[in-house]
Amino acid sequence: MKVNIYNIKNSGKRKYAHFDKRLGLKEVYKYISNPENIDKHNFYPFIYYEKKMYKFNKEKGKYDKKRPICYASHIDRCIYQYYAHILNHMYNENVCELNIDDCSIAYRDNKRKSNIHFAKEVFDFIRQTQNAYIIVGDFKGFFDNLDHNYLKEQLCKLMNVDKLSDDIYAVFKSMTKFSKCRLEDILTLNGLSDTYKGIRELNSHETVMDVETFKRFKNTQTAVYSIMISDEQYNRLNQIIHKVEATSQKYKFNFVGLVAVALHMKIQRRRAFYCAEFVKYAMKKAQIRNNLPDIVKPEDFLNLENIRLEYKGALKQYKVEELPTLNVANL
Repeated sequence: MKVNIYNIKNSGKRKYAHFDKRLGLKEVYKYISNPENIDKHNFYPFIYYEKKMYKFNKEKGKYDKKRPICYASHIDRCIYQYYAHILNHMYNENVCELNIDDCSIAYRDNKRKSNIHFAKEVFDFIRQTQNAYIIVGDFKGFFDNLDHNYLKEQLCKLMNVDKLSDDIYAVFKSMTKFSKCRLEDILTLNGLSDTYKGIRELNSHETVMDVETFKRFKNTQTAVYSIMISDEQYNRLNQIIHKVEATSQKYKFNFVGLVAVALHMKIQRRRAFYCAEFVKYAMKKAQIRNNLPDIVKPEDFLNLENIRLEYKGALKQYKVEELPTLNVANL
């Protein structure tokens, strides 16, 4: 389906700061309109916070309610907006074919009406009807509890396909199995308070993790080691890393496994690794012999044969080109 970006509402840049720089739909249209790019796209974590709202009813009176809010990075927002436009067009056509155009009114971009307009229509209808039963209902946590398999089936049905294309599935997966960072933690990292003033200051930054933020950790120390391997092993190692990079959205950080290491337990998850665990995995796949234990920790690599210290010092002063490039695997 060919999409005219000028038909997409609010396609300009957003004012909030995120992990990437601010982008408008027009700037990234060529990238996001290529399905192969989306299939391989590495989505950023959402930024999460709880919005405090005030509600009122006859029983409780005025009370607080917290609404969870997640907002996407700028490039991801453009991707979601592009695909939402495509799916919404299909959905609008579908409800007309099913003769439920007047019943299904939520998330319709072709009605040119807001909730206020629809509410007025309902009240006008009630006034014109002498007798009517009015049923008012609400689904608590509706979107949080949707069956994702059922949702995927309905998407396939809407698109008239047996299986979602790779790009559509990548978008679907990024919104059903996502990672998030708390806004509160990001503010703390930037030395800001969790207040309106702190959030406004954060949103004045180019990104939420700018150079100034990283300067707060200027004294971080590191050590880089190498071992000698054959050309064949080196090529295998490169292939493994490139494969993981190309399908990075399929992999996750093994937080549970990392915590388990401290308890001398091994918890292995499919396509999930903590750092030392991934290095061991890559070495095994590349057929690099090692004596690493089953529950591996960074210090265990010091026991490898022929290991050599290449650099030790401040992380900010480390340069990759200092290391030998022939037959060397950096750990």
